[in-house]
Amino acid sequence: MSLMGDYLFRRSLADDGSASVLRATSGLVVGPRSTLWAGQPGGALGAPSLASSLLGDTRDEQSALPYLGIGYSGLAGRGGWSFSADFGLMAIGAGNSVRLGRAGGSQGLDDLVRELRLTPVLQVGASYAF
Repeated sequence: MSLMGDYLFRRSLADDGSASVLRATSGLVVGPRSTLWAGQPGGALGAPSLASSLLGDTRDEQSALPYLGIGYSGLAGRGGWSFSADFGLMAIGAGNSVRLGRAGGSQGLDDLVRELRLTPVLQVGASYAF
């Protein structure tokens, strides 16, 4: 499950009702870590999954992973093909929350960014309406 919000930079409408949108998206991907990467190809019984190699131990740990990206959508007006593409970064680090005022030392911006362990995310979609 995800909770996302968009900021539209540019939206253009054509005479036939179709539209194109350039947007920034941010939000949270919420749920058990074991299901965040469910359905990934190449898994075999007994083999380590992509989820375990990227996210570490994924047993029943609930997560809210932050996401920030940019995307484009071409929307069909009265029927036809629509498509969307998004590219962004998701923080998958063990301590995804920013810790302010930690006792015993200060943490610089560089240390905070390194701790986030950012990973790229590419999403592509297509649909047809008639």
